[in-house]
Amino acid sequence: PRVPDDVLRLANIYRPFNATAVEPQHVYVLTGAKPDLSPIRDAASLVPVLAKLREGRDVTIVCWGDSVTACGESSSPATCYVGLFEAMLKERFPKAEIRVINAGIGGSSTPGRLKDFQKEVLDFRPDLVTLEFVNDMGLPAEHLRRNYDEILTRTRQAGAALIIQTPHYVMPEWMNLPNGRGADPRPGVAFLRKFTRENNVPLADASRRWDLLEKMGVPYETLLRNGINHPEDRGHRIFAEELMRFFPEE
Repeated sequence: PRVPDDVLRLANIYRPFNATAVEPQHVYVLTGAKPDLSPIRDAASLVPVLAKLREGRDVTIVCWGDSVTACGESSSPATCYVGLFEAMLKERFPKAEIRVINAGIGGSSTPGRLKDFQKEVLDFRPDLVTLEFVNDMGLPAEHLRRNYDEILTRTRQAGAALIIQTPHYVMPEWMNLPNGRGADPRPGVAFLRKFTRENNVPLADASRRWDLLEKMGVPYETLLRNGINHPEDRGHRIFAEELMRFFPEE
């Protein structure tokens, strides 16, 4: 809620539906943290894509992912991160002919989708592929490495760049965060950070932004529209903003 100008806002109070009283973990003290702290690194592979955008040439992007990419729980296709990413790019690079293909399928993960990677992604001859699979987070590290090695190899062989996205936070019980607070403990997220660092792949680290919400006084559960695994419009915007960090104006 809006705070009057003459009032100092110190904290937000969040009571989950099953809470019977306000407890210490429900008090979110405002620390003055900024929302945009994820580092940009390993962006050399995106230089050709950025050059095409700035020169006003044709650019094709395929966003490959699960139900979140398929706009799960966003209020409209325009507020889904894929739609936002496309709109932000077109606003920043109005001379370019930008084509964005949404290749999201609800309930899917890379083990079931790799067999169709050629048809779903590479047949569009993309300049850029973005990858989001929160459903991969339960896979063992060796399975993740095998799948992501193949995705990276095939994408590069096709002459396209790849951006990997870390996923949003899901319900606290699935995150092993009983109070809905704390840094992302998922081994799958740690794997994505390590994999992208080792392979010089750009990482759009949305998870780091969700981690920062607590320090900004925002209970992350309020960004889950279904209370389980789908972000609402603000959560989708985080994905789009993290992707756009790789495409600055001249």
